[in-house]
Amino acid sequence: MSLHVVYADSAVIVSRREYASWRAIEADYPGYQTSLGPWSEAEVVAYMAGEHPELAGTVAVSIPAWLAGGADNIHLLP
Repeated sequence: MSLHVVYADSAVIVSRREYASWRAIEADYPGYQTSLGPWSEAEVVAYMAGEHPELAGTVAVSIPAWLAGGADNIHLLP
């Protein structure tokens, strides 16, 4: 599964949607700033732990739980 980390004005979001380009991601998220990916689950968890160490424990638990569910995305900040 490919995941995208999306930075928007007021949030950091991880999406499991398939996108052809960053412009398609931009169209889905108001306040879009940038996006990273597609990445694996392990790559997202490692990236978030490195860039947002305050979320390391939360992300290691919340990403797998989210992937087990059906939602298209998860908001990590705020």
